[in-house]
Amino acid sequence: MGDKKRFFLSALGLFILALSLAFAPGRVEAGLAIRIFGGPGYQNIGDLNNGLKGLSDSFAYYGAGLGYSAAGSYDPIHTEMNLGGDIIFQFGPNIGIGFGSGYLRVGRKSELRLTAPTPALHDEVLTFSPEVTVIPVRAGLFLFLPLGSALTVFLNAGAEYYFASITSLVRDEYPAWWWGEREDKAKGRGFGFRGGLGFEIRLSSGLSLILEGQGRLAKIKDLTGSHTYRNSFGFEETKNGTLYYWTDLWLFQPFPYIAVNDTLPSEPWQQNPRKAVLDLSGWAAVAGFLFRF
Repeated sequence: MGDKKRFFLSALGLFILALSLAFAPGRVEAGLAIRIFGGPGYQNIGDLNNGLKGLSDSFAYYGAGLGYSAAGSYDPIHTEMNLGGDIIFQFGPNIGIGFGSGYLRVGRKSELRLTAPTPALHDEVLTFSPEVTVIPVRAGLFLFLPLGSALTVFLNAGAEYYFASITSLVRDEYPAWWWGEREDKAKGRGFGFRGGLGFEIRLSSGLSLILEGQGRLAKIKDLTGSHTYRNSFGFEETKNGTLYYWTDLWLFQPFPYIAVNDTLPSEPWQQNPRKAVLDLSGWAAVAGFLFRF
């Protein structure tokens, strides 16, 4: 059973349970709640990490063939800061519908240093500076299960729509002699699914502390933007297109690669090209406050 199918079945079960609680006998309390939260998380990211790691590994591999020694490597980006908020329309003590948005960013600078075997050759430094930013807009169902006067377990699940942006800057430098940069920028949109499980700890009649674990399933497959190459000699060239991912067989050694190109890569050494995928699937552990009105 696929991840999305399991998610839909879990959401359906949550919805059925919520309806049974919402229409159960007893006093129904309606109201409005607003929550804000933030905390660390982990995202798969996918092709961007694989492509930049392939580029780093290819430089180390071919450098070793020329006698260069390598230190460092591309460091994949996964950890991010997740911020968000929701407005919850609560129809009773157990069920509500929420609408919200958020912000997440993941990025890191890493470096590969190639030391020349003799003074006649120059040392080389590659610096990788990728960044992914995402703004999700969501709607979902909230289920509240009171365990006492001050403690409530809550669950939520729903759909999200993402506005995503990728920036990848790779600087290739021979210090004090020459440098060149390749910069890819791409944007994309897409749908995904999220869910959460947490605790609401009531601090007063209108204020609660919330602690929540969140999960997300989302992949964005159409990313378009630009590729710019510039160097220290003053040359600069930009082309627009789609972010592609392929296996590069330059000198017959396969390495994954990623870049924006105006057409599908089709050179003999560019194998299995396809549109790059930004994988936002992952988790977050957040804390925040919930205000009831």
